[in-house]
Amino acid sequence: EGEPVEESDKFYEKERVTQSDVVPAEEGLNRFVWNMRYPGATDLEGTQILWAGSTDGPEAIPGRYSVRLVVDGEPIMEQPFEIVKDPRIETTQDDFRAQFDLHKTIISKLDTTHKAINRIREIRAEIDELLEENPTGETRARAETIKDRLAEIEGALVQTKAEAFQDVLNYPIKLNNKLAALANTVATGDNRPTKQQYAVFEELAAKVDAKLEALDPILERELPELQ
Repeated sequence: EGEPVEESDKFYEKERVTQSDVVPAEEGLNRFVWNMRYPGATDLEGTQILWAGSTDGPEAIPGRYSVRLVVDGEPIMEQPFEIVKDPRIETTQDDFRAQFDLHKTIISKLDTTHKAINRIREIRAEIDELLEENPTGETRARAETIKDRLAEIEGALVQTKAEAFQDVLNYPIKLNNKLAALANTVATGDNRPTKQQYAVFEELAAKVDAKLEALDPILERELPELQ
């Protein structure tokens, strides 16, 4: 169209993606389609391998909602709408609410888990930079000890050896993937969660919390002392 071709030295460059909750302001007709999902969990920095699960948030349940158009921080108009259930199913509103609440709770725990993993990876990079400045002595010994403990915590939260989806055939999935897979089973169909699903979440959440408790003293005391 007479415009110069944009060039990039990158082998692959992601397309510019508009925020999922923002209507484009480009000239002409613009459209926003809500996928009826609430915000999901934080993604892992780098490679993210999740078998039979994802970080997607829960879907909105049947009920009345409203959409607002906001321009420069000012509400321009509001329109109510309703999501109705499939009339062929017998799922009650209480069933939908229970399914939504458990899915949201699982995704919230997965979000906390992924944020902790990302923080661990940031700390490891910070420690490596510190070791370049202080390659010997007591500082290095303390730093290596902290890195070992971080590796143990991270290894329980996520399968660090998985770099491709087929890798988890050889290396078992860890807590984050188990949470994601559980969320997927809870979200499947239009049904009230089972007692077993609640029980599995409680077990997984307790294991995650134990690892996060082990991470707290490193973040709050040992890392500041190392610096």
